[in-house]
Amino acid sequence: MVQTASANNLHPRYTFKQGNADNLSGVIDDSSVDLVIAAQACHWFDYDKVWGEMSRILRPGGSLAFWVYGEFRLGGYPELDGAIEKFMQGVDPTTSLGPHFQRPGRTILERLLVDVPEPGAEMGFEKLGRERMVMHKTMTWDALLDYLRTASAVHAFHERYPDAEDITLRFWERLKENSDTELVDVHWPLSLLLTRRKHNAHNTA
Repeated sequence: MVQTASANNLHPRYTFKQGNADNLSGVIDDSSVDLVIAAQACHWFDYDKVWGEMSRILRPGGSLAFWVYGEFRLGGYPELDGAIEKFMQGVDPTTSLGPHFQRPGRTILERLLVDVPEPGAEMGFEKLGRERMVMHKTMTWDALLDYLRTASAVHAFHERYPDAEDITLRFWERLKENSDTELVDVHWPLSLLLTRRKHNAHNTA
């Protein structure tokens, strides 16, 4: 991804680098960043280390925004909520994806970041704001199938059961069997964490 972004970079002011969120030494200088964002990734962070690293790289007054989206729902089909939850979070490894997700990261995502700890007062951050909203997208049923196949747990399932039929196809067919339209409204609960370093903050890392 870094190579692709660099090769297609139309703005010479932008550079692309690779690093780990809990240790960006050698990649990002102290107090040099105005904004840190992480989309659909912060459920993997080690916050005992990440808050200190974010405190190091953010300028006083610099902002931070982390967000994830949780399990999807289909607008107009509330009767399918149970089937979606059973497939995505169930415990049977042959019929659901639940056992094939990596934990505890996936659990933190499913719980919409309520388990993310506040940064310590010594880090110089304002109180962590927690916002909830709903993300919407209208897509074709075929596009929904493509989306389902992107889940890491799907790949893990087929590595464990290489001779099994497509687990997402079975599930997708069940979802659409009572639909007579080509489009479906997909909703995801979205959780957003917001904070910034205080203007009078000093690096403690």
